[in-house]
This record gives sequence, structure tokens and C-alpha cells, in this order.
Amino acid sequence: MEEKKKSYQDKNRQAWITRFNGKVIGFCVANKEKEKGRVSALYILPGYQRKGAGSKLIQKALRWLDDNKDIYVNVVEYNLKAVNFYKKHGFSETGRGGFLDSAAVLPSGKRIPEIELLKKP
Repeated sequence: MEEKKKSYQDKNRQAWITRFNGKVIGFCVANKEKEKGRVSALYILPGYQRKGAGSKLIQKALRWLDDNKDIYVNVVEYNLKAVNFYKKHGFSETGRGGFLDSAAVLPSGKRIPEIELLKKP
């Protein structure tokens, strides 16, 4: 798997993609916020999951984000594969759940329930 760094310049946001045989199979986006870091998105195509691509991407994001700050991620609460993935990489549930992010609102108005995970410095 090959990783590629973002192609735009933004000191507070980075994005990486990963490829397999030239095909984009996943991406990760991370943001530096004033007092914390956030993994905004991480996605690997289903046929390429559990092969290390997601771990490489999250490790890149964690290295780029400030190690002295808390790092958050919101996950759809019923996506246990994602919850377990983040826990494997040092995140733990904060106890916050429900409807946390405006990005989790579908065009129909239906809201997707999320849980918040945190990685402490």
C-alpha cells in the first residue's frame, strides 16, 4: 500500500490517501483545533480493510496531530469495527453519545447517532 500526502496547503488540516496498485483505496483527514486534535474521517474500501492500510493512515494522522493535546474522533455508534479500530490505536469512549456532529445529518433530516472517542496525550 502506498500513502500520499494532501495536495493543498492548510496548516490546520491534512489529508492522506492510500493506494493499492495505483487505485485509491482509502483516505484520512485530520484537523488541528485550538485546544485539541480531531480525526475527521478515515475510510478504507471494504475489500482492503484489515490489511494494515487504516493503521498506517491513523498513525500518520496521530504523528501529525499534536501529541500534547487530546485527539477526538466521532464514530457512528453501531459501527463496532470502527470503534474497535480506534480503541486498538489508543482511543477510549468519553461517554458522550447521541447526535454530536452536524455532519451526521442526512439530507432527509434523519440524524445518525455517534459516540465520541478520545486519545489522551
